[in-house]
Amino acid sequence: EPEKIGISNSRRSASRIERMDFAGHSDSRGSASRIEFTAFVLRANSGDSVSRIGRVDLVRSAFRIGWDGGCGMSMEVRAGYKQTEAGVIPEDWHVMPLEHYTSFISYGFTNPMPTVAAGISMVTAKDINFGKIQFSTTRFTTDYAYKTLLSDKSRPRKGDVLLTKDGTLGRLAVVGDEKICINQSVAILRPNELIDPLFFKILLESPTYQRRMLDDAGGSTIKHIYITIVNRMPLACPADIVEQT
Repeated sequence: EPEKIGISNSRRSASRIERMDFAGHSDSRGSASRIEFTAFVLRANSGDSVSRIGRVDLVRSAFRIGWDGGCGMSMEVRAGYKQTEAGVIPEDWHVMPLEHYTSFISYGFTNPMPTVAAGISMVTAKDINFGKIQFSTTRFTTDYAYKTLLSDKSRPRKGDVLLTKDGTLGRLAVVGDEKICINQSVAILRPNELIDPLFFKILLESPTYQRRMLDDAGGSTIKHIYITIVNRMPLACPADIVEQT
């Protein structure tokens, strides 16, 4: 369950934790003059998968402030890691454009939709918060409108990753079993077989990618994330999908 993402599954615990402590200085935009952090890299036993807490820590190991050079740090790359355009990451991770890990990228409807008291949830950016869809705030449309007024780009599937692209930027959720539709303020990132949907979401929630998406956002007063830019964003990811799950 998303709210329990930090709780380890005892049946799938990681076999090894490598701990590395670093200290660095923030750049001119940072509010603190010194940033200290600890990175954890977890590896699973042969044939096992990384626990849920391991999945989060795998991301944190490569994407805490300071790894990507944004803090003006100078450090020697430790054995087992490599410097890439996405930052200092484990050697067995690959860096590819985000679109390499998706089979479909788009955003939702722009046309007016009828609203009813109950029916199919119409998810907008304001309805995605705390890592999931907040169904208590959505408006509803009819099944007929869902089938006749919308195309597939507005009808997410189970396992799709939703990204808020207008207004409040960079919030993410993974679609479950519910039948929903999305408007233009939400983008669909449909993972392919190379990446686990939940890992994909956690990766994009990491500070490095949140900062990158905000820096790349356009618009003078109201900011927007452009999917044509997001899909070219370099994504660092374990090559082994078992390691992601």
